[in-house]
Amino acid sequence: MKNPFSKAFRYFVDFDFEKIFSRPDLPLPYRIINWLLLLSTLPWPLLIFMSIFLFDAPGNESKAYVILFLVLTYPWVVLFSTITGFNLYSKNRAVSYVLTILSASIVCILAYRLYQF
Repeated sequence: MKNPFSKAFRYFVDFDFEKIFSRPDLPLPYRIINWLLLLSTLPWPLLIFMSIFLFDAPGNESKAYVILFLVLTYPWVVLFSTITGFNLYSKNRAVSYVLTILSASIVCILAYRLYQF
């Protein structure tokens, strides 16, 4: 029986970062937005370190778990959507733009929620 995830796994293992991220056929604003999204993952280690303090306030455990989940997963969402958007741009531009807007929205929502907490 063939593994249905083998093609997707091979897709993420056998790609060349240089080939994906330096494509001149993509419009410059699209590349800039995606690079800015990827740069937003640079403070992630600092956020991970600060996330231990989410559990200091008594009575906010459920809220703290939600924010911790968002903090732990946001770089993976951004990386997945950026790579997939770059690869899908030549096949389906609408989907690649939706992925870019979705990942930008997730980063903005996370920043807003962390600011409110």
